Amino acid sequence: MLKNKETKFSGTKILIKLSVIFVLIAITKTSISQETRLSFVNFLKFNPAIMGESQNAKLTLNYCDQWNSVQKGYKTYTCNFTYPLILGDNATGKNKLDLGFCGQNFSAGAFDVLDFSLSVGYNLPLAESNFLSAAISAGYVQKALDLTELTFDEQFVAGSYNAANFNGESIINKKASFMDMNFGLLWYYKPDEGDGKINSYLGISGFHLNQPNESFNDFKSPLPTRYVGFGGVKIIGEKVDVTPNLIYFSQEDISEFGGGVYVDYKLNESNKFSIGLWYKNNDAFCTSICIERKLFALSYSFDLTTSDIKTYMTGLNANVISLIFKFNKATESKLSTSPFPLF
Repeated sequence: MLKNKETKFSGTKILIKLSVIFVLIAITKTSISQETRLSFVNFLKFNPAIMGESQNAKLTLNYCDQWNSVQKGYKTYTCNFTYPLILGDNATGKNKLDLGFCGQNFSAGAFDVLDFSLSVGYNLPLAESNFLSAAISAGYVQKALDLTELTFDEQFVAGSYNAANFNGESIINKKASFMDMNFGLLWYYKPDEGDGKINSYLGISGFHLNQPNESFNDFKSPLPTRYVGFGGVKIIGEKVDVTPNLIYFSQEDISEFGGGVYVDYKLNESNKFSIGLWYKNNDAFCTSICIERKLFALSYSFDLTTSDIKTYMTGLNANVISLIFKFNKATESKLSTSPFPLF
């Protein structure tokens, strides 16, 4: 069993093992929660088919800082860039080809993960105002382990730690790397501006389809496939738009369900202000605030942990900051009517 050196223990082995269990629980829950938390703004890791809905080239930068009381905490830096290679006839954006790139770095104590992926998507009109977008992505992931930050049960003797003590573990590699395969499928209903008061969407995505081996030693440790289902409706008003939405995650024997709402208030033709509220079952209550201009948006969100683990630890909340830059490819720039938040 292993853990980060920064936590100092002077108790017995059973206390050490209990502490490790709690940390592993935190890692498991955080991995699922983080993807839900970034969700639409980290759309290439949520559903790459979402890029088919937008006519703009887009750069999205995310920073997530969470659970600081657990070792060094968990930090995630993400960069998404999408570019519509083909906009379709008359630059309508309704029949087009998209290219997307995602770079992501996730660190948690002694662990550090680099993730790079390339996505290709196609947006196809089905009927009037109905569209289907499909995308596939392939990525390269490298996980690194800083052995100097680890301690083992066997290195604690009579309540004292000695790094020179034999740890009893098999040889551990410092790095593990693998290829990753993902897909996304999205249906959405989006009438031309002025023709409708409701936009809607329904999508499904799958990640780690090849179930790559992420082990740091000679044992096999396949990464389970993760599935995401989501849907929502945007009700468009003169000054206020309301977008209720639902999200479901499933990975092996872990699942998570969340629901919430975005409310947009249009200040004028160029600016709008948004707030969001969500609840994820047995995990967290989430809030967000966003200021958006035609080609720029700034968002901040905060998660308040509600799971049982808060009984054992404090400071398990999360902060997420997102910057979105749009590089207009259509004939004119205007506030987005997309059913997706910040899109």
